[in-house]
Amino acid sequence: MEGDKTQYLQMIQEVIGRLSTISSVVKGFSVTLAVAIVTILSSDFVDSWMPWIFVLPLFSLIALDVYYLTLERKYRILYENVRTNQLPVDYSLTLTADINNKITVMKCLFSKSILMFHVPIVLMYLLTCIFIK
Repeated sequence: MEGDKTQYLQMIQEVIGRLSTISSVVKGFSVTLAVAIVTILSSDFVDSWMPWIFVLPLFSLIALDVYYLTLERKYRILYENVRTNQLPVDYSLTLTADINNKITVMKCLFSKSILMFHVPIVLMYLLTCIFIK
């Protein structure tokens, strides 16, 4: 029985690891996109409507990062519930309603890992839009 629990916990941990890796990739892509946007906006052939085109990808990446952080936190709760024997070892990766209600997208949106990373990027973008053209 203890071996089953260890396998189940490893399975959940692999999901958590994949989610955190994807979140890191999204953050890296956000930085790359922000630098590319600032470079494009700094060029001479930018029309006044062009900065608004880049808002969508920037905020889409923020939404994607928040989504993966939300899922990661939910699976951490699942891991903790299995570890402390609050849930049986059934090899299910389905998140229960109780877990889904504990972690919301809004809680993750205002987490330090999102705000401290994405707010400076958005500020850099806004300052570039204001001062370049």
